[in-house]
Amino acid sequence: MKIVISVAPVGDFELPGVSNPRSPEEIVRDVAACHAAGASMVHLHARNRSGEQAPDLSVFEETVAQIQSACDIVIQGSTGGHPDAPFKDRCIALECDAIETATLNLGSANLGNTVYLNPLPEVRLYAQSMREHGVSPECEVFDTGMLETIAKLQAEGLLDDRPVVNICMGFDGPLPGSARSLAAILPLLPPKSPWGLLHHGMPDQRLLVAATIHGAAMVRVGFEDSMWIRPGHATDTNADLVRALAGTLRSLGFEIATPDDARNLFQCRRKPA
Repeated sequence: MKIVISVAPVGDFELPGVSNPRSPEEIVRDVAACHAAGASMVHLHARNRSGEQAPDLSVFEETVAQIQSACDIVIQGSTGGHPDAPFKDRCIALECDAIETATLNLGSANLGNTVYLNPLPEVRLYAQSMREHGVSPECEVFDTGMLETIAKLQAEGLLDDRPVVNICMGFDGPLPGSARSLAAILPLLPPKSPWGLLHHGMPDQRLLVAATIHGAAMVRVGFEDSMWIRPGHATDTNADLVRALAGTLRSLGFEIATPDDARNLFQCRRKPA
């Protein structure tokens, strides 16, 4: 079985000695290194030159174009980010011609002391915008009830019969990052949908590996989620996270998916910037 390794390279932190990429040049170098280590997809937010999320495309398109020149990797845009941002700002990445797939958050959730707002009318707008831009959705599921939204969007013609589902675990509020949570949600997944997993704040990569053993086609690492490879062992580069996971998966007999394998999974195609 081939496993897609996705990387979300930019963390919401600054630590001495850690290569947390912020500028376009840093992000491009980082993504190229992650691709060489085994990543076949990169998850990106629209950012300005300082690395802050920004509601414009000027720097984002420059970054994406440089990534495409440096390596062949699937480009995934985010419609997440700041939950209080207007709809147009949250969907700005979809305006970039090179975006092949994008995250579709399927509902609202408590994240710590804040509420990550994704009301159903806006979810419909995000899904419709993805269709209009020829972008394949990755359905982000933070809790079991959000799986019902998939069925609603399918009935309304906004999702096909096999959308990729990404289980989002470990956030403070929704699904805990545990084997019990994973076991509870797996029987509820749409039967035709390939699925993946991200483990926010993970202390190690064991849950990602467990997911692949249970049938996940995709797992995500990167500073957006965690710096930790194993308890007591953090890393200062995203490429180390990718390399460690790829090595473990190969040792278990899995193949690491190529970008074209990832495109087959998402039923998308490479799009020039």
